[in-house]
Amino acid sequence: MLEDTGIVVIARNEGERFRRCLASLQGQAKRIVYADSGSTDGSAEHARDNGAEAVVLDRPYNQPRGRNAGFRRLMELEPGLRYVLFLDGDCQLVPGFLASAREALEAQETKARSGVAQALEKAMSQAQREQQGDGQHQIELLFDAQ
Repeated sequence: MLEDTGIVVIARNEGERFRRCLASLQGQAKRIVYADSGSTDGSAEHARDNGAEAVVLDRPYNQPRGRNAGFRRLMELEPGLRYVLFLDGDCQLVPGFLASAREALEAQETKARSGVAQALEKAMSQAQREQQGDGQHQIELLFDAQ
């Protein structure tokens, strides 16, 4: 588990895809926050039952509001985090990705981390790319929260 990393997941009515997403995150980061955009499939309850903090949004629902609300709650709970991964609820985290991405980010010379996209690309091994075949491993963004 990466003690300096948190994860924000956004979703709405993703059902089994969300359950797989959440399962792929277990033990990966210090804290997981799920931002729910009005799901009616029990996603918020499932997140809570599996150790994630759930933030239920009011209308209007959109991705930026979900990410922002999730990030705010994550920083309230864990203000000392250095890294945050944003992930959509229909995606799964490839094992080892967070540690590799973190190493790549830390190898960057500037605090601005202008090469985030390049660092993330470097972090993915050929084996991880092969696991992407179903499209369920898309990574939104990992950044330095400091």
